Amino acid sequence: MENDIKTIIPNTDSAVAKAINELAWKHKIIFVTVGAEADSLTGADANRYVFRTCFTTGNRSWSFAEFFKTKPWRKFYLINMDYAMERSASDDFK
Repeated sequence: MENDIKTIIPNTDSAVAKAINELAWKHKIIFVTVGAEADSLTGADANRYVFRTCFTTGNRSWSFAEFFKTKPWRKFYLINMDYAMERSASDDFK
């Protein structure tokens, strides 16, 4: 049976996007992420069928790090939820 789906464009979190990414690869379906920011989606877990239209956690974390470099503070505490995107954001900020 041929697959009629050609493109998936969900607005979902990074954990769900990782699962969709695997399905897109398996079924050769274009996957456009519009909200999942985990760097791995277009980095380590990237495939030829995935595209991004949003920031990555690296983009966002770099911006925060650059801002904080202009301040006199030298200790930072990151409080994030335990999800793929937040783990990625913490790693990128460090």
